[in-house]
Amino acid sequence: MGHPLDRNRWSMPMKHWNPLTLSIPGAALALFAVTAQAQDLLLRLSADASLGTTSLDISHAQRGSFAQPGARQKPREGELLVIGRNAQGQELFRRAVANPSRKTAEIFNETTGQIELSRPLAARGAIELSVPEPAQLASLELSEYRSQAGLSATPGRRLSRKELDALVQRSAQQNTLAATAVPTGSTLLWESGSSAQRMDIVIIGDGFTRAEMPAWQTAAQRVSDGILADPLFARFKGALNIRRVDIESAQSGVSEGGVVRNSALGSQLGCFNIARLVCTDEAKVLAAVSAVAPANGRDVIIVLVNSPTYAGAASGNIGGFSLHPQSIEIALHEIGHAAFQLADEYDNGTCDTSSEPRAANVTRVATRNGVKWAPLIAATTPVPTNPGSVSNGTVGVFQGADYCPSGKYRPTETSRMRALSNPWHAVNEARAKAVFDSYTGGAGDALPVISSQPRSVTVNAGQSASFSVSASGNGLSYQWRKNGTAIAGATAASYSTGPTSLSDNGAQFSVLVSNSAGSLSSAAATLTVRNSDAVPPSISTQPSNVSVRAGSPASFSVTAAGTGPLSYQWRKNGSAIAGATAASYSIAAAASADNGAQFSVTISNSAGSVTSANATLTVTSDNSGSSTVNGTLAAGASLTYPSGSPGYHQSSAGGKFSATLKGPAGADFDLYLYKWNGSGWAVVAKSEGPDANEAFSYNGTAGYYYLQLSSYAGSGAFTLSYTLPK
Repeated sequence: MGHPLDRNRWSMPMKHWNPLTLSIPGAALALFAVTAQAQDLLLRLSADASLGTTSLDISHAQRGSFAQPGARQKPREGELLVIGRNAQGQELFRRAVANPSRKTAEIFNETTGQIELSRPLAARGAIELSVPEPAQLASLELSEYRSQAGLSATPGRRLSRKELDALVQRSAQQNTLAATAVPTGSTLLWESGSSAQRMDIVIIGDGFTRAEMPAWQTAAQRVSDGILADPLFARFKGALNIRRVDIESAQSGVSEGGVVRNSALGSQLGCFNIARLVCTDEAKVLAAVSAVAPANGRDVIIVLVNSPTYAGAASGNIGGFSLHPQSIEIALHEIGHAAFQLADEYDNGTCDTSSEPRAANVTRVATRNGVKWAPLIAATTPVPTNPGSVSNGTVGVFQGADYCPSGKYRPTETSRMRALSNPWHAVNEARAKAVFDSYTGGAGDALPVISSQPRSVTVNAGQSASFSVSASGNGLSYQWRKNGTAIAGATAASYSTGPTSLSDNGAQFSVLVSNSAGSLSSAAATLTVRNSDAVPPSISTQPSNVSVRAGSPASFSVTAAGTGPLSYQWRKNGSAIAGATAASYSIAAAASADNGAQFSVTISNSAGSVTSANATLTVTSDNSGSSTVNGTLAAGASLTYPSGSPGYHQSSAGGKFSATLKGPAGADFDLYLYKWNGSGWAVVAKSEGPDANEAFSYNGTAGYYYLQLSSYAGSGAFTLSYTLPK
């Protein structure tokens, strides 16, 4: 029991919201070592962001012996953070857990099981967390974690030792639920062992009256059977307990379709104005379940609402689902998040590729030897792996995962974590096995779990570099590799090179962690070796935005300084362009599909690297020359448009030439239209106002034209819209 979730979510089927709340108190399974404390506290934390600002509270405290998380990675932005301090204000411990007010709504299509929408929500929620209670504990502090000073922080909650003792006494004496929310009974539907060594799933109903208790019990049994029928859970049913909790509601059904019903747990379908989204009162759910299930006996909580509508949702370790037969598929997907810390493998949502994901089933690494699940990839499987090139379930490296269409990768084409009603597949099954084994103590044949990846290192030539990895599992062994080749004698959890040289610059270091169950490769860390006398690169002229007609060439360039040799790597929309390694990059013929593409370049030398600003490519679909350009103009500088080769526009019939410029306050920009008169370029229209906002319209004949934007004074960003007729 007791494994806090990495994040909260609400999942729902398309047109059919499937919100459920799964709150897992304690430490994340298989990510943390679990130890027993002589005296612990089980805290119930509440967070409410439904009104725009987040309020925090500690509503319940219970003393006992609970599972405790060991060392873990740095908290994530916005997680709830509990810090214990002594009388001198010194920190005794800190524990982080998912913020129950931060939820993600997932909409699945009822027919295909595919994700159709992923959307963040600000809501109200509760979650449980166990912390130690050393004798020196004088106060507890609850806050939202903020990684940077100056970020707006939610006011926290502080309890002195006296206030904590009073809360413990109050929690023991008082039942915070109304009489209608008191469970009437509890039955184990499946039992394989003690809750201390099993994953405990609790099924509780809402919207069932006393007369409907037989129907409720039948429905709960069907959900239990559905979980155990899944091949993964069937395989590990010896690590599971499933408990039914009976609770009577005053009215049949839950609030839905504008009709408010008095149900024990306050469940609602259609909350947040989202059809088929299920919301439950998590504080009521936790209070009801805790009345009949011990703290280590409620790892995952399923709220089954009395409605036939295809619906469900999950956040934390509490999930709410309807009686619809397909809702079990949503529940299994959400248990993948709640119990196994698996990430979504679909690419719909808010993408973030800034760091390597913690989840075992997604990565930013796209190389055969560097990817997390490298030992499971067959030598005959191509990497990266294109959809349709291998049978579904074959482990490879498929682009698109964790809400990102590119930049992140998943292990198989379509698993349950990408679309409902699909198998879990090998990588997710291995992760689940490690979690189940962490409950039962049968981790001897579980794959290693890497909790902290090796980090890239930068040193000066002649210095040594050190790399390390943190992993859990039984009987671990290590083998460090440089550029994929094993390093003799490098068989510990850390590795230090000898004195480095410039020839080591760019080397990739990874480690293979193994035990009797198999091997797991870490992500690769890059060694950067600098010349101590070298000057890092700097950019003096950024790439400029370019506008061309479809089929015309387009060129970008950068001017940089620094100790040579300088190397260049151009990128399109963040992805490296093969062979684009010079100070300029040209496209022979721009296509309409390139319109809006972002181009940047990274310049490197032995002392470091720098990346340019993005330059936008605008591709017009005809010869009209109509375009909108965003750019930056330096003081005293000029820019011309169209900017691509040949650098002018040919108008065959003439017509109305127009341009509008919007520039920064305090600057003075001027706008000119030039025409070729047979022997030179002459200004035929201009706008020279006193600020940076200019516009003109000019009726011209056929010929060759171009626009010039000049800074008379000042600099800054601008938007230029213009039309050059055919």
